[in-house]
Amino acid sequence: MENTLTLDREWIELMKEARDHGFTKEEVINFLKNPEIFFKEKTLLKQN
Repeated sequence: MENTLTLDREWIELMKEARDHGFTKEEVINFLKNPEIFFKEKTLLKQN
């Protein structure tokens, strides 16, 4: 149970930081699933 609480706190902290930097929950999840694709998409969006 303790490990779950620690992970929950870390996830909440990650989401707060991501939100502060303009990322959505979906963007964070997509990054965690496949960072390489996430960065390619972000780079393409910035170029347009």
